[in-house]
Amino acid sequence: ERRKWVVKHRGWKSEKIVKMLDIYELIKDYKDTLFDDVKPTKQHKTKEEAIKNHIKGVFDSCNKDNSGNAMFKHTGKRNSGTYKFLLNGFQSIDNYSNKTVNNIWNIFKDGEHQVVLTGAPGTGKTYLAKEIARKRIILKLSESDDSFLQDEEYDNLENDKKEIVDRYIGFVQFHPSYDYTDFVEGLRPTGVQAGQLSFGLKDGIFKKFCKKAKDDSSNIYVFIIDEINRAELSKVFGELMYSLESDYRGSKGAVYTQYSSLQDEETTFDPELPGQFYIPENVFIIGTMNDIDRSVEVFDFALRRRFAWYELKANDVMQDVLESMLTKKGIKNIEEIIKRAIELNEHISDEGKKFGLNDNYHIGPTYFAKINELKDTQLDWQTLWERHIGPIIKEYVRNRKDADAFIQECKNIVLPEPNGVVSTEQRVKTEGGLDEKQSN
Repeated sequence: ERRKWVVKHRGWKSEKIVKMLDIYELIKDYKDTLFDDVKPTKQHKTKEEAIKNHIKGVFDSCNKDNSGNAMFKHTGKRNSGTYKFLLNGFQSIDNYSNKTVNNIWNIFKDGEHQVVLTGAPGTGKTYLAKEIARKRIILKLSESDDSFLQDEEYDNLENDKKEIVDRYIGFVQFHPSYDYTDFVEGLRPTGVQAGQLSFGLKDGIFKKFCKKAKDDSSNIYVFIIDEINRAELSKVFGELMYSLESDYRGSKGAVYTQYSSLQDEETTFDPELPGQFYIPENVFIIGTMNDIDRSVEVFDFALRRRFAWYELKANDVMQDVLESMLTKKGIKNIEEIIKRAIELNEHISDEGKKFGLNDNYHIGPTYFAKINELKDTQLDWQTLWERHIGPIIKEYVRNRKDADAFIQECKNIVLPEPNGVVSTEQRVKTEGGLDEKQSN
């Protein structure tokens, strides 16, 4: 299929297509197996630059015909055709590496139908859930639609294609008042008749989503539940706890719903099974939750065993996430930001033990991504601490003995000025100058 696409859209000579695809697949395999070990060097200061250099080496070593001559020559634009095609396909460092995405999707390939992403606050679990859904839906669509490339990034798609991808994704954020009537089905106001408010049975968001998936069994549908532990899950899922089991997906796991006696033609899920509901086999569920939330205990063991679990550690993803997010914002001293973030989390693990803190209390990369471009002052660091990082550290150790000293230690890591103080001279330089009264 890829060769057909290349011939149709690129017009390269057929003898070169085969060679190009060989290189393409080699680099793909190389990235999946070895790129996690690639480290920045003095010459290539970021991981992205180091990976680019590795890809160039693989490309150059393979870019030979039978006579040893280069098949694709570099131009002044650094081989704007084939080399750029390969580089764009595999050098990019997403907010998460392809390995992380693939590891989680492999959970589904192993027969699981739902997974919960756990981790410290700010590790980007919701973003990752959407990224997984979009990548795999694009991959599936590419099997039957030549206009989709299996390795194409969602952000690079045209708006009409993005809309197509988004049709296969459902999203909801749980909260304490969320229940079965919102999720599956329930009575909802339908209007006023003879001065009286009338009610009727209406499908919930998940049942509507499953209806679409049932009628389109050849495609993948992904339903994302953000903050899954914030609702009382037994009341949300009800009898669907049975249908969540992978062995009971599809019609063999059909159950009668709480409102089955009220169903009509509009609210019947499957005409062949009136009053019953089941979760189609092509529906995959991704939940997200913070381990340290007070409401985590609502995830009882009966429901836990129906989900696979994948933990995201803040420091493990810190570099990839910040390099991607801050590069897009034009921030240049990313390495310094990464260094301070990792050092802060190590301090939380080491010195925070006496307050009961551990890796689950690390500060995720999305907190540090809030920083504005640093110039030659610490003013943006001060703002970052005061508005985002400081308050959560204080909450971690609230009302604990010796908490003030620990908070100050954390502040000194984020603001490595004496006592975390930003001088007046720094503020003057940053803010374009203050008059004498303002300075005083």
